[in-house]
Amino acid sequence: MIEVGNYIGGAHAAGLGTLSLTSSAPDSGDPLATLVDSREADVDAAVGAARRALRGEWGRWTPMQRNALLTRVADLVDERYDELARLDSQEYGGPITRTRANRARVVGLLRYYAGLALQLEGHTVNVSTPGDHHVFTTRQPAGVVAAIVPWNGPIGSLIWKVAPALAAGCTVVAKPSEYSSLSALRVAEYVTEAGAPDGVFNVVTGAAETGRILVGHEGVDHIAFTGSSNAGKAIAATAGAQLKTYTLELGGKSANIVFADADLGAAARGSVAAAFQNSGQICSAGSRLFVHESIVDEFLERMNRQIAGMRVGFSLDETTDFGPLATAAQAATVDTLLEGAVAQGARIHRFDVRVDERLHREMGNFRLPVALVETTDDMAVNRREIFGPVVSVLPFSSEEEVIERSNAGDFGLAAGLWTSDVDRALRVSRALEAGTVWVNCWQNLDVAAPFGGVKDSGVGRESGVEHILSFTRTKTTWMAFRG
Repeated sequence: MIEVGNYIGGAHAAGLGTLSLTSSAPDSGDPLATLVDSREADVDAAVGAARRALRGEWGRWTPMQRNALLTRVADLVDERYDELARLDSQEYGGPITRTRANRARVVGLLRYYAGLALQLEGHTVNVSTPGDHHVFTTRQPAGVVAAIVPWNGPIGSLIWKVAPALAAGCTVVAKPSEYSSLSALRVAEYVTEAGAPDGVFNVVTGAAETGRILVGHEGVDHIAFTGSSNAGKAIAATAGAQLKTYTLELGGKSANIVFADADLGAAARGSVAAAFQNSGQICSAGSRLFVHESIVDEFLERMNRQIAGMRVGFSLDETTDFGPLATAAQAATVDTLLEGAVAQGARIHRFDVRVDERLHREMGNFRLPVALVETTDDMAVNRREIFGPVVSVLPFSSEEEVIERSNAGDFGLAAGLWTSDVDRALRVSRALEAGTVWVNCWQNLDVAAPFGGVKDSGVGRESGVEHILSFTRTKTTWMAFRG
């Protein structure tokens, strides 16, 4: 087990206090690293370094210099991505095949925002005020950004925030999850190696209290957060009291709708991925599977054939499809929701998956993918985010009914539908209350396509031009001319 300090001002730094925490592998329980459980002094040092960089050399860098930096970081990440993927798999339990498969997206985000660094533009304004004026706007960095990153996709979530923030000219203090901090600390080294001035990108490790301290720090100008809706609301309250800006990518309870006229083979493959990829630990998981009442039995059988032969196993095993849940607490939450649903009359449908011979069904954080049938919309399992390999199969009879049921509830991150009727696809996608709607696909993401939620699923958008603009402020300049 190694001891790892924060990364502040271009170098690793020991904690200024005495608090520490241990990062452990969720599939074995073996300790991986001892991390700083940062408090006020640590956060203050990181924010101070970011503020000094903003007011110093970094603040004078041109867009072309920021473009070159992010391009160099992209090259380093691409070259060393296997190490980052391995660190993520070890810490949060994601199958190595999944964490490695994110290479193109992570590197693509860095290259995309490197390009957008050159395209931040203002405009001239034709005003009607008496006199002779030239009025124009410019985009300027928002300032010091607090980037708070979850454990279920560590390196991707980190770069998703850091790349546009740096491209806009901001400086960053990142707080990764206490369950998956090692890849963020490694990326901080890469940013320095690529030539960033000291303090441009800092990392403080720690648990929830560290995040609260960072969010409330008077030196932070903008908060970029991914996590639970309850935490997001607390951040919004703090930010509102301090008049800080924020973007929040929060939870979901996404509806995935299969109409009887769909390509059922494609829908079954997509629905398995929607519900169970990353062992269901995805905020946009399609955990409410609405299936037309005429095809429920057939569709469950198609899903079972799709899952048959898939394997539950250790995160670094190349043949693993489903790894462990990230924490014992998360596994217990899944168990509690399942038990509650069964007590209310639901039935568990078990799929034919293979299990690594070194495991058994109740070992540690491992949970097998299951479907719940005979549930009702008001059950907790259909209203709360599960973050585990559980999908509810909910029959419906009409288009109007499924739209109403899909929109019921507090979340609105994503939704999907499967149909061969183009008119229906357009009609239903318009009616669904979600920030993203996938038609005949699921979890498609692109660096240029905005992603984010409505209702309790968040505020603002990540990816695309909208994202980099959230890290900027508009300044209007008036110039008067005297004749």
